[in-house]
Amino acid sequence: MHWRALKELGDGHRARGELPAAAQLYAQAVAAVEPKETNGAKLRGVLLTKRAFCLLELRDWGGAEFAGSGAITCSDECARAGAAELCGGYHARCSARLRQGKYREAAADAERALQLSPAPKAEAELKEMAFKAKHLLQKKLNGEERARERLADDDFASLKAEAWRLSSAQNRVGTGFGEENPAVSTGAHEIEQAAGLYRRAAVAAPESQWREVAECFCGEATCLNNLARFGEAAQAAEVLLVLLVLLVLLVLLVLLVLLVLLVLLVLTLLSL
Repeated sequence: MHWRALKELGDGHRARGELPAAAQLYAQAVAAVEPKETNGAKLRGVLLTKRAFCLLELRDWGGAEFAGSGAITCSDECARAGAAELCGGYHARCSARLRQGKYREAAADAERALQLSPAPKAEAELKEMAFKAKHLLQKKLNGEERARERLADDDFASLKAEAWRLSSAQNRVGTGFGEENPAVSTGAHEIEQAAGLYRRAAVAAPESQWREVAECFCGEATCLNNLARFGEAAQAAEVLLVLLVLLVLLVLLVLLVLLVLLVLLVLTLLSL
């Protein structure tokens, strides 16, 4: 089917609020644009921008960012692409990045789009997004600074929380054509950092919080195992096992003391 027919079908679905179908049709229209088509890159940029805005409404932030980046690339490649095409791509990508917490990149996209003289409505939205992205970025940086200070002070809760964040974080990447790449796990460097933080948290934990200490050693062992450092993982697991054994013995000792007290109470009552 010709790209123009696919685009018109997509526009119709979008007008009726049938966004998944519209996004898919726009992707098909992009693929249908022939390499020899006049202004082919510009057309693909327009179609990808339309797809990006559909994906934004579907809350597919990763897919919207990917499509917006594609629209910008296509518009940059086309000498005849105007400011409107570029502005649409930056607008869509800015919105997607803002919702993913990529505040620095979102602010840069908003500033770039504003330089392209957008329409009044788009200009107002971009100014609002630029302000919000800068505000949230500063807030994030302030929070990270406070977190670094707490980590430097070996604050147990902060160490454990940061270790959990590093070891469990995942990046979701959209292909931009209605599919999603498998989640990309955290890198080895972050996992290694998490293992060290779990160990520091275990040392910094209050003596009475046996369960917390055990969880930290378990987290460290898991991280080391994921790094294929099986010897160190086994050592952490051994420490965890010792802690669990001590915890069981402590529970048994408490039960034994309670039992002795109960027996003494019964004997006292019987002697009366």
